[in-house]
Amino acid sequence: MVQRYNPDYVMHAARFAPFAREAQHGEFVKFFDYEVLKADRDALAQRIERLSGMLTESRVATKSAEERADALAVENAARGEIIERLIGIFTASGYHAMQNSHDPCSSLLFDAFQVIRQPATDAALAAIQEQAIEDAVKKVLSVDTIASTAVISHLLRTYATELREAK
Repeated sequence: MVQRYNPDYVMHAARFAPFAREAQHGEFVKFFDYEVLKADRDALAQRIERLSGMLTESRVATKSAEERADALAVENAARGEIIERLIGIFTASGYHAMQNSHDPCSSLLFDAFQVIRQPATDAALAAIQEQAIEDAVKKVLSVDTIASTAVISHLLRTYATELREAK
């Protein structure tokens, strides 16, 4: 029999059997029960470490996926501007958008109109802009002192430059 677990392992061989541990408060506990609890605790600690590693890996993967999605959204926006310019050039040249046209320019113009009408890129860009605004507000609010408008504008301009440089 073992008394409740005490980390200093005070042994009282004169009063208790070998492996008996005495705690300040507590009832007698079988040493086997203590070993089972300790093994369970060690297994849980290993599981926590493993899950912590998995969580860190998933955070890194999520961040890289978000960065790739942001880069693709910016790339799509640039391509959208080019498509809009091409639509303007074709329209100014007298071509009209027609589906399944024998004229390749009219068919291409129709396809370009269909691509421009897809709102997914616009929604992604809007989400990126909202996140950038929230981050800018957090940066301004994180200043410890009462800041003047010059300090706040400097912070916002610096953050805008970082966003443009994709830092």
